[in-house]
Amino acid sequence: MSKFTDFDLIPTLQATLAEKGLVKPTEIQDRALPALLGGRSVVGVAETGSGKTLAYALPVLNMLKRLETAGQAVSKESQPRSAVIVPTRELGEQVSRVFKMFTHTTRLRVRTVLGGTTLEVAKNNIKGAFEVLVGERHLEPLGQPVQLGPVGRRQKAEGRRQKAEGSGSPPAPRPGRPPWP
Repeated sequence: MSKFTDFDLIPTLQATLAEKGLVKPTEIQDRALPALLGGRSVVGVAETGSGKTLAYALPVLNMLKRLETAGQAVSKESQPRSAVIVPTRELGEQVSRVFKMFTHTTRLRVRTVLGGTTLEVAKNNIKGAFEVLVGERHLEPLGQPVQLGPVGRRQKAEGRRQKAEGSGSPPAPRPGRPPWP
């Protein structure tokens, strides 16, 4: 197994990993990070708590900060470069926490649109320029498009829930109702 310092991550991500005491990647991180940092797609299956979220969060943040440093910062309102689409509010909160652990030093912005949020709050959450959107799969009720900016990437965590619950497809949306209660 390698160390996080072996990966081509920007210094601010390396510093945060060291500050948090994260030295050695888990198996899924060790296997996924080289491919994701190299721009390749990965399908990874691992147990809950194995570090899957960090395995894709680090490459996303690394790419976004490198683009910003190269003069390609996100500047358009409501057009993040990356979207992480999750099946539940709870998973969205967890994913958001992992991303936000690294945003103070990288100066990147993460916004959420999750169930249980009023429509007004959800719309306010996506105002302005930001890099990463974490949201549940039904964003249509916002009444405004949420578009990924150039070089956009979508990360889907939906397979985790389906695998855990043994279902082959996501539940159908409730007709005429937004996804949040």
